[in-house]
Amino acid sequence: MVFSLRRRRDDQHPTGTVNATFRFRCYFLLLVASVVIILIRTYNDVQIAMEMFTRPSLTQTALDTEVAFITPIYGGSDLIPPHGTDPNVHIQLMPTFGKHRPDEDVIFAIANHLTFEEYVLFVMTLRDSGFEGDLVLSTQDVKSMDGDLIRFLKYHSNGGGIIVYDGVIRDNANDSSINPSSNTTAAMVYLKGLYGKKREGNDQFTILDDKRVARNMGVAQFELFWVWSTRYSPSSRMLIIDAHDTFFQENGGFGIGVSKACPLLPTNNSTFTTSRTEPSIIHLYEENQKNAQHKLNKLKDRLMLPVAYKDRLVLQFMHNENILSPSPTHGHQRAMEAYFRAMVRQFDHTQCTVYHCEWAFHNYIYYFGILHSLPEIRKVKNIMQGTGAVNSVGLDVPLNQSEMFNAGTQIVYNRPMGMGLQPSWAVHQYDRDQELNQTITKLKKRLVETLNYDEPAVLQGEPDIDQNLLDAIALMQPALGKHREGENVVIANVPRRFDSKKLAFFLLTAREYGFEGDIVIHIPKLDDSVKFLMEQEDYNIIVYEGEIVPDGHGWKLAKSEIKIIEEQQEGPRPPRSESIVAFELFYILTMKYRRSSRILLVENVETALFQSNPFKEGSCSSFELSLFKEHTTNHNFLAIRTGKSALSEVFHLVMGEAGMTELVELGEKVLTPSAILGHAGLMQQFIAEMLRQVEEFHCYSDGC
Repeated sequence: MVFSLRRRRDDQHPTGTVNATFRFRCYFLLLVASVVIILIRTYNDVQIAMEMFTRPSLTQTALDTEVAFITPIYGGSDLIPPHGTDPNVHIQLMPTFGKHRPDEDVIFAIANHLTFEEYVLFVMTLRDSGFEGDLVLSTQDVKSMDGDLIRFLKYHSNGGGIIVYDGVIRDNANDSSINPSSNTTAAMVYLKGLYGKKREGNDQFTILDDKRVARNMGVAQFELFWVWSTRYSPSSRMLIIDAHDTFFQENGGFGIGVSKACPLLPTNNSTFTTSRTEPSIIHLYEENQKNAQHKLNKLKDRLMLPVAYKDRLVLQFMHNENILSPSPTHGHQRAMEAYFRAMVRQFDHTQCTVYHCEWAFHNYIYYFGILHSLPEIRKVKNIMQGTGAVNSVGLDVPLNQSEMFNAGTQIVYNRPMGMGLQPSWAVHQYDRDQELNQTITKLKKRLVETLNYDEPAVLQGEPDIDQNLLDAIALMQPALGKHREGENVVIANVPRRFDSKKLAFFLLTAREYGFEGDIVIHIPKLDDSVKFLMEQEDYNIIVYEGEIVPDGHGWKLAKSEIKIIEEQQEGPRPPRSESIVAFELFYILTMKYRRSSRILLVENVETALFQSNPFKEGSCSSFELSLFKEHTTNHNFLAIRTGKSALSEVFHLVMGEAGMTELVELGEKVLTPSAILGHAGLMQQFIAEMLRQVEEFHCYSDGC
């Protein structure tokens, strides 16, 4: 038996050796073939890259004689404004309804083809999501809208942050505005009324015709977006998105405008300069890569790349890249403004007019490094689908078979990226999923049925600026210097009898430690003792003189007794302490700056100096207000509660014995009003509330 077993093994041995040898040769050949393929592809890629970056720029495929042509240049030196370089040509387009708020975040959308229910869904879910920025819409002619839509847009543009431009995008075939019945895929359009040329001898403008050839709405929209982008400050964040198939979620994270960006970031250079390193990031979104369907080599028309760029190298260089969608795109104003110029320039370069050409431009300027080379853009972020502010869900249907959708709560989630499931802020392409589309259809009807026009559409956090306050702001003008409304600022009061050396020391230490914003000083009188201030005007020091004057046993504002908050009484007001009047002055001066500017208030420059730059650190994602605690050796609630001083009296008046006792038991510390740091928007609200408390308790003395 043993012998028999050994014979069988000996018989099998030669065959096993042959099989093993054959398998080894196959694996070896496959390995060699793989290496060869990799080497060939690498060689081809290197050849393409070498040819791309060692030859002149791509040539224009067709020349439009109306548009001066310069080929795309790395670094963006050719990205002139879309209206050209004629100094007499300026933007003339004005909104039909609403008013831009330059400091706010903003969403741009083309809404010409939306139904009334789609308008209501887009606007109402956006506001419910916590976004309080501007929403700028292109719409059909107002005269062609139904009454419900006109009422809705007027209501939300009156304090609700909507800005409407009607009839700008027009069908070149019949001169009608693009509307819900238009074929937006086929229609060739022009833009009406964007620019005007100044007439000789007066300040009047002649409105210019659109100098570009008729093109698809998707292509033309970027020039309109550029015009809108110029209405905002560099720190504003802006999003472009398709409005007809997007809604927002109330509990969504990662939104672009549920918080606020820093206005300006100081440079590392500690010497005085007006230069700034501004936040300037742009976010581009990949299409869904499910089943690798959205590779450029998978699509028949390849997003019009063969039409826009008739060049073998462009197609070869990009053939296996992920497709980037031009909508959504978002970023800081400085980056987006340059992006819009680049998109318009690509149209001028290629003359690609048809549907989807904007996709070709968008992918080209990313993959060929144009965006990365622009000085206005500090960083380009490529966002994988389902991981950013906007979740385009089109290829993930049916959603109920994925972790991105909770059928019970009807919440759409971003992909888990180490943080668990986070609800999406904006859900794009919701109509591709049958179940979600049914849910949103019901939501549209419910939102329309519950529309309420009885209450004014005022966004939370907006300053209450009435005509009286506007008059006070206009009336109060500096004796020296000029405000730079977008800058950070130190606002300080100089007391009656002051030491000019301490004032000079305050100013010099601010500059010594790298603060480059405005310094606003209120001083009792400009005389020879402060002559040095007049020499500082070029260094962005702004001086107000004699705005706080004696009034019997107290003080008042010099110019007038205009009410600056509603609660203040009409006519002559009681004399107040100098510190209370100083805060009335501070309130007016903060209004000279944008809500996103950061402000340091200093009640008395004689007791302050700088040992570092207070604006160097801070949030780049939200409004902040910083209050400072007194040292317990100066003031503490126990001593104030048991004391007999004037300060103790006003604390008991405002807080009561029970309030004082609670603060002592909690171990809270006294906050000083002598120094406050924060964004202007919150600073204005805080000071206004302080002044309301003054009026409510009729507390006008020192310590109030």
